[in-house]
Amino acid sequence: MHFSSKVTTTLILFFTFIRGAVCVPAPALLPRYSVNTTVPNPCMPQAVSPRNQEDIFFGFVNSFYITKDYQEAYTHVAGDLINHNPTSVDGIASSFSVVNSLFTSPSVSIQLIHQVFGAPFGWVHYRVDGLNPLPTAFVDVWRMDGSCLAEHWDVIEEQPANTTNPHPLF
Repeated sequence: MHFSSKVTTTLILFFTFIRGAVCVPAPALLPRYSVNTTVPNPCMPQAVSPRNQEDIFFGFVNSFYITKDYQEAYTHVAGDLINHNPTSVDGIASSFSVVNSLFTSPSVSIQLIHQVFGAPFGWVHYRVDGLNPLPTAFVDVWRMDGSCLAEHWDVIEEQPANTTNPHPLF
């Protein structure tokens, strides 16, 4: 992955999710790579049809989960994003910072499992490899306000080493 030196900075924060808890490793143990940390201008909500919301949502999904272009993805996020993750605070800057530090590492990969939209809500179920020793399942639920993603919930589960359930996590 190539980043322009004009818009890069050294990553100094990397979260690891372990069984639902968030741990922050010592700075000396953090991986070193460059990411664009400039928070994009937030989305300004405008009235749109449910069909337009669906198009915006799936455009966001493509940028966020497939191409990992967080600069583009966050142009669809409201500045006053309501975030229900207990380890984060509200607002686009906080969300962008966490996502940018977690998922831009070349060692982290995202695989979409399911994605659904029914105005004004959309959700994405995906697998993340590279954050933990075993894969981690994420489900993000997003609520739209007109043309913008305005509210976020997530559920995170690391795949256990030993399972008793015969159904796969993914």
